[in-house]
Amino acid sequence: MNKQRNRNSEKRREARKRRKAIKRKAQLLSKSPEPILLPYPVENVSTRKLSEVVLEFAEPLTRAVEGLESEERAIRLSISLWNASLLPKQKASETITPVLDDMAKGDQAVKSEFQSMFDMMYERKQHYYPADNRFIVDYSL
Repeated sequence: MNKQRNRNSEKRREARKRRKAIKRKAQLLSKSPEPILLPYPVENVSTRKLSEVVLEFAEPLTRAVEGLESEERAIRLSISLWNASLLPKQKASETITPVLDDMAKGDQAVKSEFQSMFDMMYERKQHYYPADNRFIVDYSL
């Protein structure tokens, strides 16, 4: 008989909990919705896939090369330039210059060519994708 009483009291407690939960849910649903604050901005997030945007961004470099391996290197370089272009122009130039120097391997003509390519891609990013501030961390080709 004691077990029966305990079961019945447990059932009543569970029923009370369910009623309270239903009542609480109804109260929450009846309130006017308040804006949800997210820890990151969402108003300028692109609806396009980042891979599509990067391939479009890299188009001037991929058109200038022949072969799959060269195209892959052009896309990798474009990703580095994309990330650098998220910074202000001066900071981006300071960040990318050591990379371009390493790629030029001491040849001043090649270094100058890489620098003009960086300037062109920086302007391309600012002109065509000014609101897309997604940073590329991990990718595979």
